[in-house]
Amino acid sequence: MRITYKDSMDIKAEDLSKVFLASGIKRPYEDLERLQRMINNADIIITAWEDEKLIGIARAVTDYAYCCYLSKRGK
Repeated sequence: MRITYKDSMDIKAEDLSKVFLASGIKRPYEDLERLQRMINNADIIITAWEDEKLIGIARAVTDYAYCCYLSKRGK
């Protein structure tokens, strides 16, 4: 298994939905429109890929000067 990391925001809501569903975290995986807004409005996205399959993501909102918010898994 070879995992690569990318800092491109070129991902689809459908792929993000699959990651959220598989992870078990509490996110709106069935709301594709909302997921696309989450992608579009993030300032920084780092993704993990196994071949062509998205297997992980970190999204952050930042002011690029002092503050950066990275959400974590909810209980």
